[in-house]
Amino acid sequence: MIEKPFFVILTNRCNLACPHCYNELDPLKIVKSKEQDAMSRERLQFLFGQLKEQGYEKGFFSGGEALLRSDAPEVVGDAHALGLKTALFTNGHLFTPQIIARLARAGLDEVRISLNELAWIRNRDQYEHVFARQTEWVSALREAGIGVGIIFIISQRSMLYMAESHERVRQLGAGMKIQPLYLPHDVKGYQSAAAGRMAEGDWNGLLTELESLVARTDFTAESDFEVYSNPWKLLRYLRFVRDVYVMGARPDFCPTGPLLIVDSDGYFHPCLFRFDLVCGHIASDADVRAVRSRVDGHEELRRAPCFREECLSAYR
Repeated sequence: MIEKPFFVILTNRCNLACPHCYNELDPLKIVKSKEQDAMSRERLQFLFGQLKEQGYEKGFFSGGEALLRSDAPEVVGDAHALGLKTALFTNGHLFTPQIIARLARAGLDEVRISLNELAWIRNRDQYEHVFARQTEWVSALREAGIGVGIIFIISQRSMLYMAESHERVRQLGAGMKIQPLYLPHDVKGYQSAAAGRMAEGDWNGLLTELESLVARTDFTAESDFEVYSNPWKLLRYLRFVRDVYVMGARPDFCPTGPLLIVDSDGYFHPCLFRFDLVCGHIASDADVRAVRSRVDGHEELRRAPCFREECLSAYR
């Protein structure tokens, strides 16, 4: 059964400056400020209580880099205390034993680490360095009782390492998701890195690798992977991505929209990529109490009328 989710962007600040970050590239994202985080912990507590009453079941906490907000573990704990499941998206660079302990005490269910820098590697040495650095805390997280998933970004530079990364991630006890590297045509790096420049043969080669991985999978043991289990889902998703890029395919429906997104400035939106649509603000009690009906009122998003390449990152 799919849990009713919501997303909270705890901060738009980040310790990295990835060229493909949608905070920088998407004209509909409309980032308003990176200087401060407008939502107080007390106001978020009120929001979580109302979301629980409205039937939401799982909170995804993101950024920017979510851990740049100093009270991020405690905010997650406030959601957990109300019976909400919780997951944290991060680039993995800010973990320390102390932060992991705080997240464990907060009851965090899952961490999802995005290997953003792998999309820009140029050689094997860079791959080894980046992979080791961004996955070094996986074992400590799992020992703390937190499930771990890894997000691998497919680009012209990283595609040679997809299958290997999948094997290595699973040896660490984590599952893996894949996403294509989206870059607009006018952004530096488009020619040499963007997934949109990959040839049909490149996609078919990746599919062949995944088909081999699926054939070797012991599906009776997939329950050991708490996040991003079942590589067959990766295969299904990659086929869809290939068809989008090669044949111009588009989906019949959006699997996420309408979806409550709470930006760090406190505004509510019905889609991760449609910040031009506003459903209220966290400062208004009336908006908070009516947020699900307002978000779900954008049912037209379910039919994916505004599907764009960057939306692929939200699919699974």
